[in-house]
Amino acid sequence: MSEVGFRTFCHISDYKAAGYANLHRLIAGSKPVVLWAPSSAMFRQYGSISVDDFLHLLKHRQVRIVGRERWLLDRSYRDMRARKWDAAAWDDEIDGAIYRTYIRDLHVPAEEKRVIIAEDEPGQAWAERTLSADPGQIEFWQEVLDRPDVEDYVPGGTLEAITREQMDPETATLRILRDARNHGQAVNDADAEVPFLLSRTDTRFLDILTAGRFGRAGVAADLPVRSASTDALAEQLLGVLARLDECRGHPSLPKFIAGDGHKELIEWLVTYKMMIQHGSTIDDNALMRDLAQKLRQAKRSGFGKEFDGRYARLMTLVGTAGATGATVQLVQEQSPLNILGVACEAIALGGAAAGAYGWVAGSYDGPQWPYLFSNGTKPSRRSRKAMTDLFAAR
Repeated sequence: MSEVGFRTFCHISDYKAAGYANLHRLIAGSKPVVLWAPSSAMFRQYGSISVDDFLHLLKHRQVRIVGRERWLLDRSYRDMRARKWDAAAWDDEIDGAIYRTYIRDLHVPAEEKRVIIAEDEPGQAWAERTLSADPGQIEFWQEVLDRPDVEDYVPGGTLEAITREQMDPETATLRILRDARNHGQAVNDADAEVPFLLSRTDTRFLDILTAGRFGRAGVAADLPVRSASTDALAEQLLGVLARLDECRGHPSLPKFIAGDGHKELIEWLVTYKMMIQHGSTIDDNALMRDLAQKLRQAKRSGFGKEFDGRYARLMTLVGTAGATGATVQLVQEQSPLNILGVACEAIALGGAAAGAYGWVAGSYDGPQWPYLFSNGTKPSRRSRKAMTDLFAAR
């Protein structure tokens, strides 16, 4: 049976600091995440993971890269762009690795490629055709650009370009339409199931483009189909991971991705994706409520639950097997209970039976992935209480 996947997409550089500060969440909540034309300069300035971890995850196909050929492979083009935009600068360590990865994957099947070259942008020609058929859009978008809260309606990268180049109304309208079309094509090129829209601005912008706000036909026809429920799924996932970050230590992201915790998280997300595909919608805060309920209702099964009471606040079981048989050392912080009989029974049964009776972490029947993402360890009594309190707090 093939592995369960959850392919996502993010136009990461459009979000600048917020995009790269969310990178560990984007990666954790995906299998894989596809990043559009990342900026190495922004990554080094704002990235939430190390360069080594990023390149490791690219190597192992948890991160994929998609972009235009000149951006990904042409150092001279990037150097030229960097004269006006510092974020375009080529980085030998990061961009060099992306280039070498592309070369290594030249002959692998398309679905296995880690670096994907997107087709030439369709946006400019589409924008010109659209504006020619509907010149009234110039006035419409000029009214949007003149709003004091324009940042809430036009994506930052597009708005920054319009401002930086002091575009006239017609040129600015062409740029808005061009970027919208190109971004939609990028999602299609990435073959992503769920796009991460990290800003409410993106949602409002796409709503304007697709909801007939122009009073005219034709603008939305070539834009990708959107699902409000899919947008909500991605947004709520990032909210859950942000909440977990409030108690996050410094666990290894590659280790989490390679382990059972990531598999469990992806399977949870896929259940929601399948519900959406069958016509369901997602209520506000559905993921947060679902996880909070699972954490609250989780129990320890078997023998080990006896040690979760008020008389045994912390116990550690260490089992070793010697030449003459199994021995068990039980270390307790405080317990007036007589545990000698318990320990003797465990010695008699051996380590495997002790595990079966719930003396090991596997006896916990709730979700493991939040603990593995936050701290890199399976739940203990103390961490379970902290996690439950975290999700009950709001």
